[in-house]
Amino acid sequence: MASLPGSQSGGGTARGRRTVYATRRVSFCAAHYLRSPQLSDEENKALFGKCFNTHGHNYVVKATVKGEVDPRTGMVLNITELAQALEAIVVKQLDHKNLDFDVPYFKQCIRYVSYTNLGWA
Repeated sequence: MASLPGSQSGGGTARGRRTVYATRRVSFCAAHYLRSPQLSDEENKALFGKCFNTHGHNYVVKATVKGEVDPRTGMVLNITELAQALEAIVVKQLDHKNLDFDVPYFKQCIRYVSYTNLGWA
């Protein structure tokens, strides 16, 4: 089976039906800083070092969908729909943003953005 750029497939069979995993990858760039509101500026600087200052990262998000191949289309899903969903949900919301100030979820729900908190979002 051919693979699209940024996707992969694999799987097995069950009762003649084939299960496939389709993965789509997107990337975005965003800025943030690491500071704990429970610490003073001096304590934050000592704990987080240069990450205390606003800085940026390049992030990669992989979304995997598992399902049976539709016998009518030969696909588990239209990979374009997954790409469009990732664009709307991830890239449009986060790309070239300051995660601490520009993204409501982080601004309202989480006191500071770390890779751990980003993974939970």
